[in-house]
Amino acid sequence: MSRELPMPFCTEMVQAIIEGRKNMTRRIKFSGEVGDTIWVREAYAHRTPLYSGKNCGTENYVYKADGFFARPWKSGRFMPRIAARLFLEVTGLRAEPLQDISEADAEREGMKKQGAHVYDLPYTFRKGFRFKWDELNAKRGYPWLENPLVTVVEFKRINA
Repeated sequence: MSRELPMPFCTEMVQAIIEGRKNMTRRIKFSGEVGDTIWVREAYAHRTPLYSGKNCGTENYVYKADGFFARPWKSGRFMPRIAARLFLEVTGLRAEPLQDISEADAEREGMKKQGAHVYDLPYTFRKGFRFKWDELNAKRGYPWLENPLVTVVEFKRINA
């Protein structure tokens, strides 16, 4: 029996989902199964008369990923289900050490190529992933260099 599960994504990754560049994510803990539906938690704000017209989000909300300049933005971590507009079906799961990510999988994570400016190393999706991973997870105790075991969640965007 499939379930609906919330999952927060940063604004950059929400944009990658919308653009069709992201169909995979790595998580330290994930309790879902293939066939489950993930509803995306993202930065949002309540719609006011200032925000109106086409592409303004769901009935009562606007979203940071759409380029609105609402203040204050509410963190996606606290987004209620009713505000969700993006839904993902889990199509695959596997566990692996974080640093085992391939260049192809880093691209599927929605990354842009990035490199090290000091050493003039080649730009890669994997380096972009490493920098984004540390930005989001190092302070939580899961830095890239620790190489934690992660769950690789593959998904496709669906209409709910």
